[in-house]
Amino acid sequence: MGIRSYMLGAALMISMLLSTTVEAAVPDEVQAYAENEGIASFKARMGEDPEAFDLKQSQLDQAELGMGFETYRVDHESLKSADRGDTLQSMLVKNEEWTFVVMSEGAPLSLFTVQRDNNGLEVISGGGAARELMNAYHSFTTQYPNSNPKLAEIKGIQLFVGNSPDGSEVFLSSLEHAAGVSSTEIAPTSPLVAALIEQLNAPNQDHDGGADGLIRLPRLTWVWVTIGIIIGLLLLAAAIRHSKHKHNPNR
Repeated sequence: MGIRSYMLGAALMISMLLSTTVEAAVPDEVQAYAENEGIASFKARMGEDPEAFDLKQSQLDQAELGMGFETYRVDHESLKSADRGDTLQSMLVKNEEWTFVVMSEGAPLSLFTVQRDNNGLEVISGGGAARELMNAYHSFTTQYPNSNPKLAEIKGIQLFVGNSPDGSEVFLSSLEHAAGVSSTEIAPTSPLVAALIEQLNAPNQDHDGGADGLIRLPRLTWVWVTIGIIIGLLLLAAAIRHSKHKHNPNR
């Protein structure tokens, strides 16, 4: 009986610690929105065609709100001036977005994202690999209980970033790769930072304005810009010839 009470007490303490971490990362008004309008909006959207999201209506009927995480993105200007020795966290900025896990029958079912803008809060997306995300979070916090990792989204990939007890920065993604760097286990962020810098400086890099905030004009836009420059130069040359002919009519 004593062992059972101890186990229940330990489980309760762990639950309280996790709850404190979540509440610290999610503002009260965002949490309240997610618990009411947010989860209701998610159910309504997914309920229009559950099979399209690999869900069942019975799962949606029992869906409940799980943990929430504030999300971060890589700041473009910080990345431009970064070198390989910089930490990933030094480049992260708040995204004014929060990702929430949806639970059903005690297991992670899906995700939805809440965004804050001038009009208030709204659900901007639904669906995602909730189980993989929570597995990554629990793996990270089990190995480093006091790390309080940040959830970063880089090029559409979600990963947790934090510090190990010795102060070194580490990360773990819910997918097998992040920016081309293997992330099946908790690993130092230095290869990831190096990969991001290389991708930024790559001549054929398409900065699509994704989660890392990198922006580049589409190729078609550059074609029209080039055509415009050529036409402008031709018109300028014609104007110069016309001006010379006007001042020297005998030539």
